[in-house]
Amino acid sequence: MSFQLLIAPSVSVILASLLCLARPASADSPPFERFFGKFEGEAVVDARGRMSTRTTSVEIRPVDRGFTVKWVTVVQKSESKQTQKAYSVKFKPTKREGIYVSAVRKNLFGKAVPNDPLKGEPFSWAKISGDKLTVYTLMITDSGEYEMQTNERTLTPDGIDLQFSRVRDGELVLTVTGRLGRVREPVRKTEIR
Repeated sequence: MSFQLLIAPSVSVILASLLCLARPASADSPPFERFFGKFEGEAVVDARGRMSTRTTSVEIRPVDRGFTVKWVTVVQKSESKQTQKAYSVKFKPTKREGIYVSAVRKNLFGKAVPNDPLKGEPFSWAKISGDKLTVYTLMITDSGEYEMQTNERTLTPDGIDLQFSRVRDGELVLTVTGRLGRVREPVRKTEIR
């Protein structure tokens, strides 16, 4: 009888722990989790009235307690020549809800920290508001002027809408708009042993 009394509290603690783990993942999921995935499509570029198109892809993945945004842009220069630019920025939560700071480089102590715009490095941060993930990037040129890039990605039922703008010292120099479809990724099979 005493043996059963010793086991019963242990079993109840284990069952309570399992019930806590079984609650829906969305209850405590971070807001950026809804944006995870890979998206591809065409975008229209307006560079001060010169119109063109480009192929673009965006991949948003979890990393540590935050997320990484990777994007690739392919510009077709001619039938045989194209240029490709790729960027990747890791974001981690701040103490302010819905605002994330870039964690691009490591400091002397190995901690991931943002770039320093006063050293000519791009400084990025992100915010999430409803279905919109916005990434801002500030750059200060050698002449002391600024460039601000705003990259908005809004969730849609089948992907994301993209709105990008580049402003240099208050003047709008480039806009990009597009619709990117969600790429269905293959399901990875895991071995059961």
